[in-house]
Formats: sequence, structure tokens, C-alpha cells
Amino acid sequence: MRAMKTMKEEEERPTFGELIGRLATESSQLVRAEIALAKQELRQKVLDSTDSVKLIAVGAVLGLVTLFSFCAFLIYLLATWLPLWASAGIVTIIFGLGAFLSIMSGINRWRQINLKPEQTIETLEEDKRWIKKLEFPG
Repeated sequence: MRAMKTMKEEEERPTFGELIGRLATESSQLVRAEIALAKQELRQKVLDSTDSVKLIAVGAVLGLVTLFSFCAFLIYLLATWLPLWASAGIVTIIFGLGAFLSIMSGINRWRQINLKPEQTIETLEEDKRWIKKLEFPG
């Protein structure tokens, strides 16, 4: 009876080759899942960066449009009290400062974004620790 039980247990236990095959299949599935996670995480980081780029572009465009459209009006307005060259200089400095502050705000936001796929790195480290803990029979 005991011999039958041992033979039956041995038939139910997977062979070394089956274990290696299962490990290879599951490892490849795990790698595919990690790659998909990295892609998704990087896609999200790019979307976050897009907002910063938009702010920089808006700041630059607003700076130019404002400079060209409203600049002439203020120059002529200030020219009633100051020489034309002084009023043009003052207006240029004011709008240049506004454009500079907008661009720097966008750049500072951009620098705060961490482009490293943190979640993927963390799960890869977990996978590495898990694989090291595996015990192979034999």
C-alpha cells in the first residue's frame, strides 16, 4: 500500500523538465507584463511632461503676441510723458519680464517631474529577489 502511494505521488509531482518549462513560460509572461508596465508608466510621464511643455510654449507665444500687439499702444501712451526711446525701453522690459517668468515657471514644473519608471523598477527588484529565493530540486 505504501509503495503504491509513493508511486502515485511520484506520478503527480512534476518532473524537473516540466518545472523548468513552467518557469520559462511564467518568466517570459512576467517579463512581458513588466515591459507593458514600463510602457504605461513612461506614457504617463510623457503626458505629465506635455503640460510643462505647453506652459513653456504658451508663455513664449503670449510674450511675443503681447509684445507685438499691446507694445505699440503703451509706447505711444508713455511717449506723452517720456521720450519715445524711453517709453519703448520700459514697455520692452515689462513684457520681457512677463515672458521670462512664464517660461521659468514651466521649466521649474518640468524639472519636478521624475521620468524614472519607479513602479517598474520596484517590481523588477521584487522579481529579482523572488527568483533568488527559488530552490531548484536536485
